[in-house]
Amino acid sequence: MALAVLQRGWQMEVESDGRKLYAFSLFGSRYWNSAGGWTNQIIPSATLRPSTAVRLTLRPTYTRTHAMAQYVTRVTDPLAADTYGSRYVFATLDQHQLAIVTRVDWTFTPALSLQMFVQPLLAAADFQDYKEFARPRQFEFEVYGRDAGTIARDDATRTYTVDPDGAGAAPSFTFSERDFNRRSLLRWEYRPGSTLFLVWQQSRFGSIGTGEFDFRRDFNALWGVPPENVFVLKGTWWIGR
Repeated sequence: MALAVLQRGWQMEVESDGRKLYAFSLFGSRYWNSAGGWTNQIIPSATLRPSTAVRLTLRPTYTRTHAMAQYVTRVTDPLAADTYGSRYVFATLDQHQLAIVTRVDWTFTPALSLQMFVQPLLAAADFQDYKEFARPRQFEFEVYGRDAGTIARDDATRTYTVDPDGAGAAPSFTFSERDFNRRSLLRWEYRPGSTLFLVWQQSRFGSIGTGEFDFRRDFNALWGVPPENVFVLKGTWWIGR
């Protein structure tokens, strides 16, 4: 009989009058389950309309997650008869994520507008207690080095070596550490229903091998990462007009 994982949660949102020059909102949520996992999220938002043609929106989103069974990898092992010849490796995940959404909408004419979307994203994930399913159809795990086998970390290569049954016959296996830190649009409707888009997208991605979240360090390091620029020209044509 499978062990059911019960989930519960709540969410709330308050917001001001969106017709005013300034508009504010606040969204919050918390979800948790009977296995011990949970997710908290808070999203404040501010919108400014200095004129009928311009709208500025700032929406930071902070999410904190504690997951009891984050999938890591699958290892083939004929001796793992209880789980059908494979070992499914999981970990307990503790993750912070901060996204700062900034959007500008500027309408020049009914047919021409400028939209800019920027989203700096900072994330840090700490993987702990690497483990495998204890038996099929059950939400139960055996933690390497505590409940089953041994686990050793190589600091030089940032890899883990697991011997799932210690001195037994099962072969050992290796996987890499999963901890990480990761640190516009012109629209022209040249005829009714037909639109031309000029898109400029810039992305920056960098990572370091630690699961610790440090806003100042990660945010400052984000701007030192070489950018990747993509330019796209896209058009739509309304047939029959």
